[in-house]
Amino acid sequence: SPEGDDFNSGLSVDDPFQTIAHALTIIKSDSLNHRIVHLANGIYSQSLNNQWLPIHPKGYVSIICESMENTIIDAEEKSGFIYNQEGGFNYTFRNLCLINGMSTEFRNILLDRSAGEIKYVNLENINFKNSIARRNQIFSGHLNLKLNKVSLVNNQDGGGMIFYNNGSNSNEKISLTNCRIIENHHWIIDGGSAYARPISFIGTGSNDPEDFP
Repeated sequence: SPEGDDFNSGLSVDDPFQTIAHALTIIKSDSLNHRIVHLANGIYSQSLNNQWLPIHPKGYVSIICESMENTIIDAEEKSGFIYNQEGGFNYTFRNLCLINGMSTEFRNILLDRSAGEIKYVNLENINFKNSIARRNQIFSGHLNLKLNKVSLVNNQDGGGMIFYNNGSNSNEKISLTNCRIIENHHWIIDGGSAYARPISFIGTGSNDPEDFP
């Protein structure tokens, strides 16, 4: 909770931690023990309650929030939101509003791993608002990725969502359901501008609709 304390136990709504980073450090998980960090309503930011951003997720630990409308991560134009490159995967983010992201070099959500055992990430009921990314708001590489009710509204970027996989031999699947990308604009850089394609697929090697349910 934004009103919590990292010296609390973190085991109940009456004794919550304050920072997401501390909860992810303390919680223990593995393939047989999937865990959940619950976020109470409120604004989570560096200036208001000492949050460390971007979030570095932990494998097999989902982050489930109280409500999309009222559980808000405000990056305050200092960073992106979620960064996971070659870390643990197999988790869900649900019911969350992300505002004022600023990623001048990369992406506001980066989910990237090398080839190997298939891993998954689910993003459900997520709103992006008023965020800037030099490249993309969401980048996913080599993952089974499901986006359900994900909205990108009034952002600036070089492309809203980009998905990369290993080509025609890949078993990775990408699923988008009830997603919206509206009122977004390309980011003007040093007098020039980047393309702002809403969705891009790279390396898919397939035109089969079954590969993109």
